Amino acid sequence: MAKSQKKPSTGRPASSKATAKGMYSSVIERVFAAKFKPGAKHADFSRDDIEAAAKALDVDPKNVGDLVYTYRYRRALPDSIRSKAPANHVWIIRGVGQPSIGSRPSPRTMPSSDRARA
Repeated sequence: MAKSQKKPSTGRPASSKATAKGMYSSVIERVFAAKFKPGAKHADFSRDDIEAAAKALDVDPKNVGDLVYTYRYRRALPDSIRSKAPANHVWIIRGVGQPSIGSRPSPRTMPSSDRARA
């Protein structure tokens, strides 16, 4: 197909997974930016922080808990967050009364199953 030709529409909305992935990344990045202080080894946040970030971005995550679950077990945090981890550390989401993005010493990137045990 030539570059100037548009792909015909299928009549279906964009994939909800693709939409959720972009929305979740935008929201968690905004929460992290608001809570992270340079040099810190953790950034505590609450469900209210997630909801406020979503509202500020004009998005509506139907299940706020799924956003935390997604980055705790299913998917790596966005590069913009991972890049701020201290040397030899990775960011993980831990439940500590309220969710917290915290760093953990690690010489490698941890698979999801290791993140869950942190």
